[in-house]
Order: sequence, then structure tokens, then C-alpha cells
Amino acid sequence: MASTAAAPGLNAYKQLLTTYLRPHRRLLAWLSALLLLGIAVQVISPQLIGVFVDGAIRGAPQPELLLIAALFLAASIAQQMLLVGATYFSERVAWTATNGLRADLALHCLTLDAAFHEHHTPGELIERIDGDVTAVASFFSQFVIQVIGNVLLLVGILVMLWTFDPRVGFVLTIFAVVSLVVMLKARQVAVPYWVTFREASARLFGFIEERLNGLEDLRALGAEAHAVNGLGKHAHTRMRAASIARLMSSVPFALPIVVSALGIGLSFGMSVVLVGAGVLTIGAAFTLYFYTRLLVMPLSRISNQVEEFQRASAGIVRIQEVRAWRSEIEDPPHPLPIAGSGPLSIDLEHVDFAYRAGEPVLRDVSFALPAGASLGIVGRTGSGKTTITRLVVRQWDTLSGSVRVGGIDVRGLERASLRRRVGVVGQEPHVFAASVHHNVALFDSSVSETRVLDALEELGIADWARQLPNGLGTLVGSGGRGLSAGEAQLLGLSRVFLHDPGLVILDEPSSRLDPATERLVTSAMERLLRGRTGLIVAHRPATLEQVDAVLVLDTGRVVDYRPKIVRSAPHGV
Repeated sequence: MASTAAAPGLNAYKQLLTTYLRPHRRLLAWLSALLLLGIAVQVISPQLIGVFVDGAIRGAPQPELLLIAALFLAASIAQQMLLVGATYFSERVAWTATNGLRADLALHCLTLDAAFHEHHTPGELIERIDGDVTAVASFFSQFVIQVIGNVLLLVGILVMLWTFDPRVGFVLTIFAVVSLVVMLKARQVAVPYWVTFREASARLFGFIEERLNGLEDLRALGAEAHAVNGLGKHAHTRMRAASIARLMSSVPFALPIVVSALGIGLSFGMSVVLVGAGVLTIGAAFTLYFYTRLLVMPLSRISNQVEEFQRASAGIVRIQEVRAWRSEIEDPPHPLPIAGSGPLSIDLEHVDFAYRAGEPVLRDVSFALPAGASLGIVGRTGSGKTTITRLVVRQWDTLSGSVRVGGIDVRGLERASLRRRVGVVGQEPHVFAASVHHNVALFDSSVSETRVLDALEELGIADWARQLPNGLGTLVGSGGRGLSAGEAQLLGLSRVFLHDPGLVILDEPSSRLDPATERLVTSAMERLLRGRTGLIVAHRPATLEQVDAVLVLDTGRVVDYRPKIVRSAPHGV
């Protein structure tokens, strides 16, 4: 079923063009100059054909005819060279401008809250940020050449026809205007169907991304057939949407054929009448024929861009949707300052929270963690341990109650400033396809290898880094290929230490480690927590040995709180 999304209005195109093309004024100036020169050559060259034919009929000297032929050949070569130059600048402007749009959309999506990312898969976002923008870029790269350039060419041809003969100019002007109006009216036919196609593409790529992430589990459980079946359904839906969109696009696509036939018919009819009346020479009739063919050409090219225009329109609709997305969690109008250094206290008072209505995750949770102390949170799976850490960094907001960091309600803080003061290490820190140095520094060019090594030295893991094949320059694969689970955890701890936060959150940091690696990670954790507040979600007794208190959760409620150092796991964990 076609989407009901409306085609974007003129303001949407104007906003995108002015925002992303204005920085490229110099390239646009070169493009305009080449385009105008090319049009001038294209409009003048048919005159040479008429002169040549009339000269040949009257028996003009061969050198004169050769000169006219040479001029026509030179004009044709110049026209192609100008077209190549204009196409180059058009492509460069389009892709440079839309790369800026991609960056802005990606940054916008990165600033949206966790609730948004719960409902939109990475595959869908990739399709919107790259796929939809590529559709717009493909249109923009041809828009100046195929649409604006051909409109100017159309005007130039009509001017020449009016000077050629007013009657011819009048008839062909009416013909061109009617043809253009009909094609422009037909341009919106397929827009909603292309919107549906892009939505189907987003769902397909989201499905593929999700299944690829779970590839090992699918193989282990023998669920490949289920994944292939789902892929087939999504691919079929996308194919059906594409077929309908292309079918509807055939309506404006067929118009140039009709226009061409009518135009050439008009040209022949007028030539017969005017040559018979002695108004036109044979050469002038040839010129009229070529001008008519040239007149049909820009109309045809404009029509051929209708499909690209429809795709771009669908892409712009979806781009505008992305730009309109807003987080449920927003920064306050006047955020309060948070301490710039030193450990931060944490206070939760009567906190209730649910990801979905009617399914509470936390119920009346309260505790106070002084600055510089460390708290271990334990409980069965699904008891709400990780949820507490998410509320502390304000990935979500509480339904009721308050969460304070450094004595300030997190809803009164700017999210960016809060997260600069909080370091988080999860069970599986993400490892990028880059060097160990870049993974620790998170691609911050201002962080030198010496500074990274100093941080590793303070954590007591510099020897591990030195033992790597190329030290900090050792390349690792995406997702940690080439590193063990323990080494990935060491990378995560190093990032946080380099960041020097006042509050450190460790979410089950040793759950997947062997005893020897766990001892190394635990030692690094002890150094990381010195002089900082620690919030540690843990299952293993070794992890809990270094905390000052333990909070026990069960079905979202606090069932025990022990403000002392614990040497063994609490009962029921």
C-alpha cells in the first residue's frame, strides 16, 4: 500500500539548496559559466547547418563549404568539452554538499536518546542517512545539467525560432509550454510510491543488520532457515514496492516519446507549407527541423529526470522526517553546572521506572553513595541493575522519584557535561577497526601515544600493550577481532582512565573472563577507582571485594543494602 506522505514543498528544496550549496559558491560560478557557454554553442550551431545546405544548393565554392563544416565540427567538439566540464563541477558540488547533509543527519541521530534508538535499528538509520541522501545527491548532481541547463536551452531555442519566423515561434512555443505543463503535472504521480519503496528498503537493511549481529547464535541454534525466510519476505516487499513505483513512473517516462513525435510532425508540416509558399529555403527547413529536434531534446531530458526527481522527493520527505525527530529527553533551558573535577556522589530517591507502560523495572529504589565511595549492585537477571546505571547517565528519565549526581538532579544538567564527568565500561566495550592507540584515545588526535602509555602505566597494564605485535600501533578488527575478551575490557578501562571522570560505572566488567585475565582486569579496576566514585554491576565475588557497599535488587526492589566490604557473593545471587 502506498505511503500517504506528501511530496515536499518548495521550501524544503529551497532550505536544502541554500543551506548546503551556499558554501560552494565558487564551484557554482564555474558551473554556471560552463553551462551558459555550452548552451550558447548548442543554440547557434544549427544555423551553420542551414547555411551549409543553402550554400551547397547554390553551388558555393568548396573552401567555403569546408569552412562551414569545420566550424560546425569545432562547435560540436566545444559543446562536448563544455558539457564534460559542467558535469564534473555538477557532480563535485552535489556530492560535497550532500556529504555535509549526511554529517548533519548522523550527528542529529547520535544526539537522540536511548528511547529513539530502541525503535530504530542501525540498518534503518544507515538507509535513511546514506540511502535517502544518495537519492538526493544523484538528483542534485544532474539537476543543474539536465533541468536548469535544459530549461535555459529551451528558452534559447524558442528565442531563435521567434527570430527565425514569428509564426513558427508561436506554434512551437505553444507546443513546448503545453508539453512542459503536462510533464510537470505528471511528476507527482509516483512520489508516494517511492516513499513506500524507501521505507521498505530501510526495513530490509534493518533486518539484515540485526541478523548479521546475531549470526553466531543463528548458526548455533540452526535458525538459518528462519533468517533466510525473513530476508525473503522483506526482499519481496521491497521488490513489490519498487515494481509499483517504477510502474507509476512510466506515466511521465512515456511522455517524451509522444512529445517527440508531435514536435517532428509539426516541424515537417510547417516546412512543407512555408517552403511551398517560398517563405523558407531548403536550408532554412533543415534548420527548422534541427531546432525542433533540439527543442524536443530538453523536454525529453527534463522528463527523464522526473524519476530521479521523484526519488529525490521521497528522499527529502524522509530526510525532513529525520530532521524532525526529537528526543524525549531534552536538556533544560538553563542547565546547572556540575563539578569540574573530583569524585561525584549519587543519590536515588523513590525511583520508579518502566521501559514500557505496565511493565515496571524499578520500584521505589532509594540509596545514597557518597563521593569517592564504591557500590556493588547485584541481583538476578532482569532485576534492574543495568537500568540504574542508565538512569544515572540520563539515557532514560525516571517515571517518578529523582536521580542526583554531585547533589544535582540529572534533569537539571546538560547531558553532554554530565557524560563528560561519567565513565562507563560495559560487558563488551566496543572495539573499532583501528589501532590500539586510536581505540584508547577514541580517535582524538590531540592524545599522543606517550599520554596513552602513561595512562596504561598508571593502570598497571602497560606491559600488556608493549607485548602486542606493534605496540599501540597494532591494528585490531571491528568488534574486537584479534583481541581476547579481557584485552577488550582493558581497552575500555583505559579509555575511561584517560577521560579522568569523577564517576566510574562498570557493568559486569569481568563476567566473561578467565581467572588469570580477571585478576589483571580487577587490578586495573582498583587503580581506576582510586579517588573516584564507583558504581559496579557484578556477579563475581572477586569483583565485589573492592566495593564499600553492596545493593541487592530483586524484581526491581531493593531487598538488601550492606554498607561494608563484602568478601563473598550475597545470598541468592
